[in-house]
Amino acid sequence: MIDFSSLKATMDGKEIVFAPLEYRMLETFVANKGILLTRQKLLEKLWDSQENFVDEHTLTAAISRIRVD
Repeated sequence: MIDFSSLKATMDGKEIVFAPLEYRMLETFVANKGILLTRQKLLEKLWDSQENFVDEHTLTAAISRIRVD
């Protein structure tokens, strides 16, 4: 369960702590369910209005952290 407004997530009753970028990624995945997002598309979607960008290494690390086994 993910609550994007409060930036809280739980799985099997246990809290999962994500960084703000990871919540933005999860929100992007949910908003684009069923759509293949290339690395380039993800980078574009995660670039914010203040021009704070995400580089490819940061993207790779964040994806690794949010994966669930």
